[in-house]
Amino acid sequence: MTLKKEFIDMMAGQLGDELPAFLRAMEAPAVRGLRLNPRLPVSKYPDVGDPVPWAWNGRYLSAGSLLGQSAAHEAG
Repeated sequence: MTLKKEFIDMMAGQLGDELPAFLRAMEAPAVRGLRLNPRLPVSKYPDVGDPVPWAWNGRYLSAGSLLGQSAAHEAG
């Protein structure tokens, strides 16, 4: 991925010393996840993987999962 210099400069102003970690993350493969409805058991969600460390109800999705890609999901 090629980022424009103007974007990198803007992010440098916001992130300071954390800019290199941000740029490494931008080059890494994308990882998908979602937040689970706490009223439903995890077994209702196929394709969920490990918990997301920074979100109590977040889970990573397995590669190729279709969760989160439906019209109903997009509509909220």
